[in-house]
Amino acid sequence: MAVYDDSLNTIDEISLTVTQDTGVPNSDPFGYFIIDLGTIPIEASSFSLKNRFISSSFTNNTSIPYGVSSVTFDTIKPELVNDKFTSLGPDNVITGFNPIPCDDTTEGTLTILATFQNISSDTMKDLFFEIVTLTGDNVLCNSNGGTGDKGSTLRVSLEEPPNNSFDGLLLPGEYFNVEFNIGLSKENPFTFVIDLSGTVHHEEENFTTTLTIY
Repeated sequence: MAVYDDSLNTIDEISLTVTQDTGVPNSDPFGYFIIDLGTIPIEASSFSLKNRFISSSFTNNTSIPYGVSSVTFDTIKPELVNDKFTSLGPDNVITGFNPIPCDDTTEGTLTILATFQNISSDTMKDLFFEIVTLTGDNVLCNSNGGTGDKGSTLRVSLEEPPNNSFDGLLLPGEYFNVEFNIGLSKENPFTFVIDLSGTVHHEEENFTTTLTIY
């Protein structure tokens, strides 16, 4: 599933593999399932949903029909949360270089691996980075929807190692790692500035889903 802005630029996208096959061990239960994008950084005007049949233990099955039961969304605006995380420095940043460039860049790819720890008393979810400044005609190779520069976003996964909760929430004291792959157009110094935003869980409030398809 992908969501788009008014100009049909991809804002965010997600994929889900579902196994519903009685001839396969550990098959998922039959029925509805949810595709959830969480919080998206800007307003979406449209979305697309594609279905790809992979295989079946029954040879006469060569495709699978599907339908959208409902679409739900909430207009929750993410908050800027830069001050809720540790500052970056030599202790939590590792850089590397790959001579293979991305997109239309020519001088290779700089990799920045950074660790962000939640030093606040708040619980957060649906975190994403937005590029404030990226100079030198360089691009972020792994931004959501493809390569991007100023205004592009990179979503943070809180459901994969080495994050602590594995439940989509970042509790006080927990951390996440994120990798920025910057395609270099020139062998010159450049400026890279990012903001971190997300949904902040205040006490006595519940998280709500931004865009969900059943």
